[in-house]
Amino acid sequence: MNNEVRIVFAVNDLYIPPLGVALHSLIRYADRNRQYKIFVLNEGIGNGHWKKVKSMEQSNINIESINVSEWMREHQIPTVNHLSKETTYRLLIPTIFPQYEKILYLDSDLIIRRDVAELFDMDLEGAIFGASIARLFRWSYGYITKDLSLRAEKYFNCGVLMINNRLLGESNICEKGMRMLEEKRYPTQDQDVINILCQSSENAEKVKFIDGRWNVEWHHLYEEGAEVYIDTVREGSLDLVKDPFIIHYTGQKKPWNHPELELAEYFWQEAKETVFYEELLRLGIKQYIQEEQSAAEHLFERFIFPWKRVKPEEKIIIYGAGAIGHLFVKQLEVTNYVEVCAVCDKRYKEIKDIKKTLMGPEDLCQFPDYPIVIAIEKKKNADAVIEELAEKGIDRERLIWEKYSKEFN
Repeated sequence: MNNEVRIVFAVNDLYIPPLGVALHSLIRYADRNRQYKIFVLNEGIGNGHWKKVKSMEQSNINIESINVSEWMREHQIPTVNHLSKETTYRLLIPTIFPQYEKILYLDSDLIIRRDVAELFDMDLEGAIFGASIARLFRWSYGYITKDLSLRAEKYFNCGVLMINNRLLGESNICEKGMRMLEEKRYPTQDQDVINILCQSSENAEKVKFIDGRWNVEWHHLYEEGAEVYIDTVREGSLDLVKDPFIIHYTGQKKPWNHPELELAEYFWQEAKETVFYEELLRLGIKQYIQEEQSAAEHLFERFIFPWKRVKPEEKIIIYGAGAIGHLFVKQLEVTNYVEVCAVCDKRYKEIKDIKKTLMGPEDLCQFPDYPIVIAIEKKKNADAVIEELAEKGIDRERLIWEKYSKEFN
C-alpha cells in the first residue's frame, strides 16, 4: 500500500472558506501515519485566503495551489444554475497529474467524518471511477432518462470521485467532455457529460459503485415539494444520514446560509474551529439576504395580485390554491398589503403547504363581507367559478378577478 493519499479540490476565491471547513474535517480524521497530499485547483486565490489555507498544514498534511488558468483559457465553459465552471476542473486531472495512478477528487461543499484514506485505498478493479449512485428526484429522473437517454440506476454523483488516473487519461472522457460542455449547456454540467460518456459503449462498466455513505447528498432533506425518487437501487437512501462518512451539501442552499437545515450542524461544528469562522458568518448573512431578495423578485415576474381592487390592510379570502393562489399568498406575506384570512379550494383537505386557514366553498358563509380574489388564470374558468359562487348566494361585488399576467398590468 502506498503511504501517500492524493486529494484534489477545485475552487474559486469565494469558496475558500467552505474549503477550509472541508479541509479541517479531512485533517481531523486523517491517519497520522499516512501522508496526505492535497491539491487545490483554481484560477486565482487572494493572498490572505491562501495564507489561511496554508496555516492548516501539518507534518503529514501538505496543501498545494495549482492555477489552471492556462489550461482553461482554451475552453469557454458557460455557467449553469448555481453551478460554477470550477466543477469542470475535474476534467483536467489527467493532464495536470499524469504521474499519478490514483487520485481522489472532492467537491469543497462537504464535510468528512471518516478517514478518506479508506476511500483512496479502494481497489477500483479496472474501473475508471469509483462513485456513489446519485439520489434523484422525480424531475431529475425524468431528464436523465428522457433528455439524456441514460439509465438512472447507473447515474452517479461526481462530487466524491475515486479516479484511476491512468485509465481516465487513456479514455476519451476528458477531451470529449470539454468539447461537449462548450457546445451545449447541461443541467449539472460536467457531471452529466461524465455520465453520458461513462454509459457509452466504449466506456461501459467502467464505474465501480461505492457505499452511499461516502457521498450523502443533503438537498433531499430540504427540497420543498420534491419527492425522492426511490427504486430498487436507491431503496433506503435516506437512511444514509444516520451514519454519513461524507456529507455533501448539494443544491443551491448551503449550511453557511441555512444553518437551520438538517445536517448543517455538522458543518458548523467544524467551521467554528477554523480561521474562517467569522468570514463564513458574514458570507452566510450576505448570501441569505441575496437569496431572499432574488426569491422576492421572482414572485412578481409573471402574475401580479390585483392591488387596486382591494384596500390596504383589508381582510380578504383567496379562492383557488393552485399556482396563482400560492403565489398571491407569498406576495402578500412579503408586502403585508392585506390580510389573507383564508384560502378556499374544493380540494382544501389535500393542501399541505399553505399556512393559512383552509376551507371549501361551502364555508364561505363564515366570512360574509370579505372580498374574494379568484386566483385563476383563464377568464373562462374564473367566470364559471363566479357563477357557481353567485348561485350559492355570494354577492358578485365581493368577487374579484382580472387578468393577472404581468403584461396586462
